[in-house]
Amino acid sequence: MWTDPRLLGALFAQGQRLLAALSILSHVVFTSDNGTTHPAGKNPRFGTGGVDSDFFNSTAGLRGYKGSVYEGGLRVPLIVRLPGRIQAGAVNDFKAVRQRLKTPQPGAWELYDLKSDPNEQNDLAGQRPELIAKAEAILRDQVHKNLVFPVPIPGLRPKNPTAP
Repeated sequence: MWTDPRLLGALFAQGQRLLAALSILSHVVFTSDNGTTHPAGKNPRFGTGGVDSDFFNSTAGLRGYKGSVYEGGLRVPLIVRLPGRIQAGAVNDFKAVRQRLKTPQPGAWELYDLKSDPNEQNDLAGQRPELIAKAEAILRDQVHKNLVFPVPIPGLRPKNPTAP
């Protein structure tokens, strides 16, 4: 249904009208959550499922299912607009992942190049420490500024030590 060009055209037309009405400093994010649900009976930890993901090739071989941070659970493009901060037409094929953030022992950082490794099999975190440092800086910046919904993360030094 969502692949009907008339629906997509209408969606993008509405988006253009919205962008024209917003301030140049507005941060606009357009994305979705279209990962397939968990296969029936494969992981009793999840109470959802019932799809025959192998038969329907629901993840097309990508890692993970709905609720996962991997492409099989997300598998949608992300479009962001923030003039002056994000260059128009910029593409980022790298994806940083860090799980269990709110636990006493958060997981290690993972880094994938989705263009050359769409199945997220080759963790590049050890080879690209500058991208992990950038991801941690973004996480640190976002955590300390969110006073309404603070998320303390063990092992992450806040940018502002007095912030939650």
